[in-house]
Order: sequence, then structure tokens, then C-alpha cells
Amino acid sequence: MTVCCPDYPRPLRFQIVLRVAEIDKRELIVICRRCLVFEPLAPVIGDANPVNVLFARNQICKYKRMLISINHRFVTVFVFYRSLLAQYISQDVDGKYFGADGKIHTAKNYNFYGSFSCWDTYRSQHPLLTLIAHEHVNDFIKSIVAKTKQYGWLPGQHFQNVFGEGMVGDHLVPVVVDAYRKGFRDYDVDFIYNAMRTKALEFPKPPVSVDAARSGLKYTNELGYIAADRV
Repeated sequence: MTVCCPDYPRPLRFQIVLRVAEIDKRELIVICRRCLVFEPLAPVIGDANPVNVLFARNQICKYKRMLISINHRFVTVFVFYRSLLAQYISQDVDGKYFGADGKIHTAKNYNFYGSFSCWDTYRSQHPLLTLIAHEHVNDFIKSIVAKTKQYGWLPGQHFQNVFGEGMVGDHLVPVVVDAYRKGFRDYDVDFIYNAMRTKALEFPKPPVSVDAARSGLKYTNELGYIAADRV
């Protein structure tokens, strides 16, 4: 089939085979915007028969083995690639993404990352990425800033472009603080600091649910500490 798209100004100069299915609106803005996603892959796919598409996918998704120098010896780390499977960009190629406020936004001059399952990554992967993937760190924090501005509250977790309220701990905070202390500051520093401070001291105001408050904040305010048998 020849792909056409009403809001895409240039005709596509190749054919692709599509299997169309219903998708969640959080993942892509509209199905026809797939044209924007596929055209940059045309030089890789070439004659877009199913075999070539599969080959292109494998080429794109194939990880690179990485060598780390330890005591002047190079050691091949076969599982190192697993630490690079996240984080992932959650936008179309023109920067549009589905925001936490239910609206379409455009990331300008940065890539929007929609998922930070920081319960698992704040003490391990994110500090590592500040060392080996520093070119992405400011975009991580800009994504957290964007999510906070759109929803009106610092997320407890940052998952699939949707605000996450419930989380024991506040795992985006150490990600931001670690980046800041290491000199990554190409984002709205004052805004994100105030957002973190507000969450540490106050309860959210409607329409944000009270469940989005920091765990144990009630007892911190009343007692000055969090009793082990209360939270």
C-alpha cells in the first residue's frame, strides 16, 4: 500500500507494509502521524518488504557491545547494554507528545522522556548515565520539569507520559539533585527546586489528589518525624 497522510505536506517516496491496530492515545498522537515516524527510516529500510522491515528493525534495535577500561585492560561487558534500554524518548520526530494534562505538547530543543521508573533507577542507572551518557541528562530533567508544569505537581513517578501519584519515597528528587550537583543545569532550576521544596512541606491543592502528597507528610508536620508504625 502507498501511505498518504493529510497533514504531511510531502509525498512519501517509498512504500511500506503496515499492520494497523488500535493504539493508546498516550503512545502516539494520531495514527496518521506514523508517516513522520517512518520516513526517516526509509534509507535504512530501502525496499520495504516485510523481510527488509524486519532487518531494519533488528539493525536499529541491535545494541553495541561496549568496552570499559579497567586497570588498562579492556573487558567486554555483555550485559552492560541492559542498563541502556531505558530511558526512552516518548515523542514523535517533530517533538509532539501526549502530556500529563491530557493535551498535546511539543518538546522544543530537547527530547521528552516519558518514563522514569525511578524506584529502580535513581541510585544506580541515573548516576551511571551522568558519566557515560551525559548528553541526555539535561533532557531527563527538562522532561521532569515539563511533566511537573503540565500537571501542577512533582510526580511521584514518571511513567508512560502519565502522572503517577502513588509511590513510597520521592525518587525523582535524587535524580534531579544528583544531576545538579554534577553541573547539569540547562533547565529551569528555580522552578524544579521550588516544586521539590513545596512537595516536601505542603499538601497538593485541588485538582491534584491528596494521594500525590509525600508519604508521611502528615506525621512530619504534626510530630516532626515519621513514626515507624504510622507509614
